[in-house]
Amino acid sequence: INECENWIYSDEVDSLNTDSWDSGNSLLLIYPNPATITVNFEHDLDDTENTRIKVYDAMGNIKYDEIFFETSRTLTWDTSSEISGLYYVVLIQNENVVESKSLAIIH
Repeated sequence: INECENWIYSDEVDSLNTDSWDSGNSLLLIYPNPATITVNFEHDLDDTENTRIKVYDAMGNIKYDEIFFETSRTLTWDTSSEISGLYYVVLIQNENVVESKSLAIIH
């Protein structure tokens, strides 16, 4: 985790893959958002091999890190023990960021 002009970021992912990214055609669906008790992450990638979701809090700490099973396109996270706030969700495939979005948790 690094700090740069009031922004916190992580070097953990080596590169950004923008080949399949289209701002009008999201590959990551987060629902419900805002979340209260649980939240679902659903991806629309053709291949699920080496695909994971990472969720970071505002301080850059990893709060959730889960790999999609080969037959599943959806993961569910129990957010009931997390504090209310804004979180950053990253969809990663083969160590490349495919898409990132914000998630609000409200209790």
